[in-house]
Amino acid sequence: MSETYLMPLTVPQRLLILVMMRLAHNDDAAFLTEQLLPRSRDLRPRTFAMSAHNVVATDQVFFKTATSFPTVTPMVQSAIDRALAYGRRHEVIGAALAGQPPLPKPTPDFEVDLAMSYRQRKRLATFCLFSITNRLQASAIAELGRLVPAIVLLDKLVPKAWSLSHQTVPLDEIDLATLAPILLGVSENYVGFDHLLTQMLAGVKSQDAELFGLLNELVQSAHHELS
Repeated sequence: MSETYLMPLTVPQRLLILVMMRLAHNDDAAFLTEQLLPRSRDLRPRTFAMSAHNVVATDQVFFKTATSFPTVTPMVQSAIDRALAYGRRHEVIGAALAGQPPLPKPTPDFEVDLAMSYRQRKRLATFCLFSITNRLQASAIAELGRLVPAIVLLDKLVPKAWSLSHQTVPLDEIDLATLAPILLGVSENYVGFDHLLTQMLAGVKSQDAELFGLLNELVQSAHHELS
């Protein structure tokens, strides 16, 4: 029996693998979909037993994605670090990952800090998860790359260590543009999100007038009472 290695993967990391494998027309995409696609509301990471080949493949998917979409870097860093750690102890993995350069460290144009409770983060993350998985199942190959910003946002919304306390979530301009329709969708059914919309608009207004105009128009169309 071949040796296996344990690799914890978050839900966003699993979704990212599926998107990139489908974009690459990978022969294992159907099998991976069955194994990795979240089937429930559980947003917690899962630990997978992987062969050396699959550890290397996962690392390379994440590395290529991070170089193509630098905002992905913080999301995949933990998995890449784990793969590199295995590579220091195991010849097959080490040989495959030898010489892999550091990941890019992107600096966003600006960030807005939104204070969210555990329940708000979990509810928004669940809504975002179902939006992504529904589109993942229905999207044409050419449209799958558009899911990457939503996957990055999901990673930022997932409650860290499942803390019940409030958490300040720093979101960049792409995150905020992705979050706005999610906030509007959730607020149709749940109260308590209007202040997040107000925070978001106030934070964007001083940073990017064009984005503020677009987001404000979107919010006003559904929430006339917000100013």
